[in-house]
Amino acid sequence: MPSRLRELLKKDGCTTCPGVFDGISCHLANSAGFDALYLAGSGASGSAIGEPDLSVITADELADIARVMVSVSSVPIIADADTGFGGPLNVARTIALYESAGVAGCHIEDQTFRECPGFA
Repeated sequence: MPSRLRELLKKDGCTTCPGVFDGISCHLANSAGFDALYLAGSGASGSAIGEPDLSVITADELADIARVMVSVSSVPIIADADTGFGGPLNVARTIALYESAGVAGCHIEDQTFRECPGFA
């Protein structure tokens, strides 16, 4: 699907990519006819592990969710890759996990990982 995403990005105008976070939300967005979908890290974190988006969910967990979504989606999925989940080696691993899951693209936040004080 990366080639389909590249074609969408070449078009004039905007492409609407609603946030989805699991297989059922992916099915719903597909049935609505969107051209691409966005795996929202905050939604996935809340849905899969019941925690807010405070860098608690792991790259492996998000890649597993992405794999399910890719398997049921008829359109490209762009995924939240948080901060890459660490340093350069972690970023490379995250990209490899997402490629293996079949994600068409991702974004990595330009901030450093910071633990949340008082979070247990």
